[in-house]
Amino acid sequence: MTGDPFAAVPTTRRLWAAAVLCALALGMAWSYSVAAKEAAIRLFVVAAVLGLLVAAWRPRTPATRRLARIATVALAIALALALGHSSRQVMFPLAVALVLAAPPAWGSRAPVR
Repeated sequence: MTGDPFAAVPTTRRLWAAAVLCALALGMAWSYSVAAKEAAIRLFVVAAVLGLLVAAWRPRTPATRRLARIATVALAIALALALGHSSRQVMFPLAVALVLAAPPAWGSRAPVR
């Protein structure tokens, strides 16, 4: 048994779902009182969305795996910043997106379509 709760879901669907969840987090209401602090969160979320979309759309190669890894790092940074700035409304979709995208990007087995 693996520690991946979404192991049965194909990699492409996982990456698309993670990108959609990140885009959903971008569309949520953000506090304008800490807009400068949340700008950094948004920057990393946008980087994650773009990276995940390209990785999901392209055929699986070592380059797309590297891109997916970079996107998950950006997503993890965005989640850490959201936790640090108490941006509670975006924490859940970012955390679920990370759970979806990280295992196929960082796993040792070959990605499955």
